[in-house]
Amino acid sequence: MSKNQSVFVAGVGVISAIGNNRIECISALQNGRTGIGPITNLRTVHKDVFPVGEVKLSNLELANQTGLNSNVPRTALLSFMAAKEALYEANIPELESLRTGFISANSVGGMDLTEIFFENFLPNNEKGRLINVINHECGSVTDLVAQKLGIRHFVSTISTACSSSANSILLAARLIRQGQTEMG
Repeated sequence: MSKNQSVFVAGVGVISAIGNNRIECISALQNGRTGIGPITNLRTVHKDVFPVGEVKLSNLELANQTGLNSNVPRTALLSFMAAKEALYEANIPELESLRTGFISANSVGGMDLTEIFFENFLPNNEKGRLINVINHECGSVTDLVAQKLGIRHFVSTISTACSSSANSILLAARLIRQGQTEMG
C-alpha cells in the first residue's frame, strides 16, 4: 500500500458512561444524556465523594459478556468489550489469516484493583494481595486483550491521556500504509 492510499475504518466499538455500545452512545449524544452520576460499580474510597462518568455494568456483568475473569482489571474488561464490538461490526472473513495489530488506547491499567490492594497494604505492608497489582501497568491490559482476541502480529499501547484514542488510530493507519499490518 502506498503512503498516500486511504485506510478505512471497518468496525467501531465503544463502551462508556453514556452507553454500552456504539448505538447507545450515539443515542445518548443525540439526546443530550449525560453519563455523570454516583459511583455504583467501583470499589473506591471516593464512592460517595463526587460524581463520575462510570460504565453502568459491574465487573461481573462485563466478565459474563466477555468471557474474561472478573478479577482482571476493569480496563481490560472494557477494552475487550469495545474491541469485540468493532470486530463483530467489521465482519471480516478469515480474520486469522490477516496480519492484524491491536493498539490499545488506555491510561489507567488496573487502577481499580490497585486501590483495593493499597487499602490493605498501606496499614500493614505484609498484607494486600499482589495479584491485584500485577496488571496495573497499562501495557499488561493490552496484552491480556490481544491474547484473548488472538492478535499476535503487532501489539502496543498508547497512553497519552485524552489523545490516546486518536493517536492509536493514527498509528494503526501508519502501520497499514507501511505494510506492517493488514488490519489494526
